[in-house]
Amino acid sequence: MFLVAAALHSAMDALGGGLELKPWLGTSDRAVYSHYHRQWIRPRRWIRYDGAPEDLLAAGLFSLPALYALDDVARTAVLGALGVSAGYVLLRKPMVEVTEAVVDALPEKHLDRLPARFVEDFQ
Repeated sequence: MFLVAAALHSAMDALGGGLELKPWLGTSDRAVYSHYHRQWIRPRRWIRYDGAPEDLLAAGLFSLPALYALDDVARTAVLGALGVSAGYVLLRKPMVEVTEAVVDALPEKHLDRLPARFVEDFQ
């Protein structure tokens, strides 16, 4: 199940937006790195970016079989995960604004400790 989940996660990354902090701008041509092919796989943008409204719609649709088949605690867990997804949709863009403010407030000497995409996008 772990390997299936890992493969699905990579596939979802490739079908969605890129790696940039503002994927709704569509500026990245990198979604997932294929170590086997030694190259980046481009984003397909079937879902514009993680946290887009259609991302929540997909999560809701994929949860329907589980909601139908499961009961009690498992169903509550699925509904809880959907609640987290809904919260993420609401907070996705504001999180970037907060991150920009934090990165801007950091002393220059600490910027080399951040992932390059944080620093490149904010300078």
